[in-house]
Amino acid sequence: MTDQLKQLMNNMADEVKSASLHEQAVFQSRRTTKRRTVLAAVAALTVVGGGMAGFNTLAASEPTGDMAAEQTTADARFEETDARPPVDYPVAELDGVFYDSWFEQGVSSTIATWSSNAPEPVELVTGGPDAGFYNTGVISSDARYVAYLGFADTEGDDVDRRVVVHDLVEDTDRELTDFPDSGGACSLPSWSPDGRLFVDHGTKSNQRFGFYDPATGDFTPSASPVGCQVTVAEDDNGEDLFIAVHESEGVRDIVLTTASGETTTSPVARKLPDEHGVILKLVDVSSDGRYACLRVGDVSDDEDSVVDRMPLCEHIVQIDTGDLVTVIRSLDEGPQGDSPVGTGGLWTLAVPGHILVYNTAALEYILIDMNGNVVDTVSPDYDNVSTEPLLLDYMPAG
Repeated sequence: MTDQLKQLMNNMADEVKSASLHEQAVFQSRRTTKRRTVLAAVAALTVVGGGMAGFNTLAASEPTGDMAAEQTTADARFEETDARPPVDYPVAELDGVFYDSWFEQGVSSTIATWSSNAPEPVELVTGGPDAGFYNTGVISSDARYVAYLGFADTEGDDVDRRVVVHDLVEDTDRELTDFPDSGGACSLPSWSPDGRLFVDHGTKSNQRFGFYDPATGDFTPSASPVGCQVTVAEDDNGEDLFIAVHESEGVRDIVLTTASGETTTSPVARKLPDEHGVILKLVDVSSDGRYACLRVGDVSDDEDSVVDRMPLCEHIVQIDTGDLVTVIRSLDEGPQGDSPVGTGGLWTLAVPGHILVYNTAALEYILIDMNGNVVDTVSPDYDNVSTEPLLLDYMPAG
């Protein structure tokens, strides 16, 4: 980041105005869905020097004792009560900021921004080969920080993972914690809607789950979510709502854990048509915890010991009712009814009440409402980008 851009961004903090794409995203007053986890595949992890075998994607924590009884009770209440009151989401457009990343293997990792009005990506920050922006980067809800994983300097076979937060305004790094790569963590760091970083330290830690304040590095323990691939949303009272995939007796469910530790199993798995398969990955969740984007398929297609770098999802579901909203069809499948065509990912539910899909053939992002209506499209200009970018996140304007 140049000194000029840094000065502009600091001025924005004082004046609450915006002079660049990134600054618009940093200082706009909104609460949107930005807790998502950018996952890492073994092939891409040469950027930071190794694999992700320590993150077991479905090393499920089985509820026992009081927790098991509490979950049974909660499940019964879930079935007997009505769905959450509907929300009248405003019509949206793609007038926000896209955050792309790319890397040169063994050289650097870069984050860039673009928008519909300025479609050519502009580099925001570039780090060395140890800066895992590309394969593990996650942008905070206020767009000020990017968290990523690196390796600590350790001896022996069991390397340690470093959780690092890069301040995009000050252009500084803060190492928050490290933990063994084989420590049993099954959820990668992700942001809460209000800008705290959720971390799973693994089963070897005395305080496995909790939140870090990116500005101070202070840690606050949280409830212990049931399941893996944990994402943090907000319930109707503005409290933390942990949403995860939990496997029990061969069945993979979506389980919700409240800030007080109460658990509820969503009926999503029970309502999925048998021919669609089982839940493989919880890829994205809306900030209000109402919708999820899942990867669904045959269990033989899943690899429990490997977390994907670029997870894709195609099933949009309503978490409280378990209803299937739509299935994003691949380009090979082609149009089928009102189903959108393209790919879904970590950013698919970034716009409240809408679905963001990427058409790789047309290099076009398509915004669709929950009724299947296309409301906006936008295309980046990648002519001057030498490697294929990965979309880390999308920050709606307003």
